[in-house]
Amino acid sequence: MPARPTLFMETTEISPSRSAAEITEALMLAGARTIGGRYENGQIIGMNFTLTLENHEIPFSLPVRVEAVYQTLLKDAEQSQKWHGNQEQISKLKGKAERVAWRQLLRWVQAQLAMIETGMTQGAEVFMPYITGANGQTMFENFYDQKIKALPAPEASK
Repeated sequence: MPARPTLFMETTEISPSRSAAEITEALMLAGARTIGGRYENGQIIGMNFTLTLENHEIPFSLPVRVEAVYQTLLKDAEQSQKWHGNQEQISKLKGKAERVAWRQLLRWVQAQLAMIETGMTQGAEVFMPYITGANGQTMFENFYDQKIKALPAPEASK
């Protein structure tokens, strides 16, 4: 079975906290009014920020889904003859997954902000799935929880 191509940002050695700081700086330069991190067990797990759109402060919440990156890296690791699944290897792989996930988020944010800057899109347009409602869930999470009921029914063929 051929090896998969290197995962985007897979070789990064940059810490999650540095990537989070760079995301904060990029959002600040793009006009975000408030910016903060979300933490769990002393680990940063996402970013919150607000943008002013049409004179309204809109809250956004960007998750960092480290587990998905970890599972991708783990599949490859398990196929390696060097993988024994010991605690040290697992710990290193989890650290790598965290670094990669944060760096990917930074690059995604930078790309979205570049599109906004050039007028290719608007802030609300690219960040819309991450608008945070009063219940604390993002627009996407609410949409998903509704089992996609928000979509209009397809029209019947005539």
